[in-house]
Amino acid sequence: RRPAFMAVMMITMFGSVFGVKRGATWISLLMIVLFTGGFISTFRSWKKQDEEALEKELEKVKTSLSSEIKRLVADVQREKLSVFSAYFNDLSKRLNKETEDLLKETMQGKQDLLTKEKDALRARLKNIDQQSKDISVVDREISTLGQTAAEIGREGKLFLQEGLRKITKTENDSAKDKTETSNRKPRTRTITRRA
Repeated sequence: RRPAFMAVMMITMFGSVFGVKRGATWISLLMIVLFTGGFISTFRSWKKQDEEALEKELEKVKTSLSSEIKRLVADVQREKLSVFSAYFNDLSKRLNKETEDLLKETMQGKQDLLTKEKDALRARLKNIDQQSKDISVVDREISTLGQTAAEIGREGKLFLQEGLRKITKTENDSAKDKTETSNRKPRTRTITRRA
């Protein structure tokens, strides 16, 4: 558009400088037509060039906006990823801590339960030891009583045998005495008769 505008301006200036003679009206008409044609073509070319320039600018804006939008989307995605990553890290830490606390509580509960069971077993073992000691004492007492009973049985047997011997001896002696007394009485009778 600049060259066309410059050409029209040059022709106009050329005509005004050298002047147009009165007899050559066709040159002035030609100049007016050229000036008008140049003006119209310049105006049209301006519009075309403006549209092309606008399209080029729009293309540039589109590409720059596209790259800017891509960059912004990438930034947003990075930001989202960092937020999600931070959230998941925090969630993972919280879950790990809760799991550790739960494990500690469970282990503490199991340890307490094991301690109680150990204490109960110790008490039971102590009770069994005491009972076995009591049983051994009772066994000794029973064996002592058995020995004493055996001694008493032997002594009682000997005492009974001795008593039976004495009783049989006494019975034998009393039977002898009776037989002797029954044998003696008639003699005394006979003796008393003689007297």
